[in-house]
Amino acid sequence: MRKVLLLLVFVVAGAPVFAQVAGAKAASQALQDEFAPRQRDLQQKQKEISIRRVMGASIAQIVSMITRNYLWLALIAALIAFPVAYYFMHGWLQHYTYRAELSWWIFAITGAGAIVITLLTISYQSIKAALANPVNSLRSQ
Repeated sequence: MRKVLLLLVFVVAGAPVFAQVAGAKAASQALQDEFAPRQRDLQQKQKEISIRRVMGASIAQIVSMITRNYLWLALIAALIAFPVAYYFMHGWLQHYTYRAELSWWIFAITGAGAIVITLLTISYQSIKAALANPVNSLRSQ
């Protein structure tokens, strides 16, 4: 998540074309790094999800339960990353004669992008896990 936040700040900041392409490539790698552990976590929670489905939980309840946990992690990561990124970027920009201003909206857009990416990733995976047949999951375990 931390990599995605920093890379989105870099791409939004108006870097040269090569740097934007490299940033996009790095951002796609960071997304893959975010997707794989979440998928592994949901596979480990498949039995819990199946038991909740059998006990009468709706798909919306299961998706909101799973999504809520990961959104909190994304918000905490953003609250830690933004001040650190501001501190280092501000110090780095002080060395230049013509300085770019660090505005709050850069961090807001970055945070919103990270939250949207997290929501899309987790929602897709949790809906897929919630729609799976609970009988097959409980039988195999």
